[in-house]
Amino acid sequence: MFVKMTKHDSWAQLHTPSNFDQIKHLFPHGVPMRDPFPMRFNSDNQTFWVTDKDRMTREQYNALSSLIADQHNVTRAEVEAEAMASGGLIILSSRIASLAVGLEGFARTIEIAKFYRENPSRQPGSFDKLQAFLNDQIERWIVGDEVPPPLPAWEEIPEEVKTPELQQMYQQVRIISMLNSGEYTLFDVLMGNAMTDILNKIDPEHQYSLYSEEE
Repeated sequence: MFVKMTKHDSWAQLHTPSNFDQIKHLFPHGVPMRDPFPMRFNSDNQTFWVTDKDRMTREQYNALSSLIADQHNVTRAEVEAEAMASGGLIILSSRIASLAVGLEGFARTIEIAKFYRENPSRQPGSFDKLQAFLNDQIERWIVGDEVPPPLPAWEEIPEEVKTPELQQMYQQVRIISMLNSGEYTLFDVLMGNAMTDILNKIDPEHQYSLYSEEE
């Protein structure tokens, strides 16, 4: 049975409008991904993401596998056989609109950014280096028990891998980490006090407060 929560913490939102819209209501937080970037590719240079089925309900898995089968004009059995071989359902990269991650996803995103900066494509041996990198990701993060490091200070992240997208991801992970720190009660979170306090901490140049209808 599914919903055996795993350590993986990447969630993808799919592009809209698309035929995925008919099942989006089943994925209010996005589709759970095993990896924060595509880990499969084919001879046509298409790249694919692998879902994390252990974070799906049976209903979610069945709906997504049926939709993938319809899209590619294959049977559910073929889709599920591929999922068994790959470790999860396969989704084409062009379907992915945005990504939300936690500590593991952020750590691995830094790793792949560093890899691509050090190994530009179309150089001799680039394919073999990429395959070796992906195999290492599987051994450490999927098969192994790698524990992501605490979120570093932004200043500690190598300049060569910093991008606006990475900075947005960093702020997202920082907020999640602060919410999970145990400093806030459930009441604080539900009432918005936690988020207001966190925004004031990460953006001290502005003052955030809860809106009151009396104001």
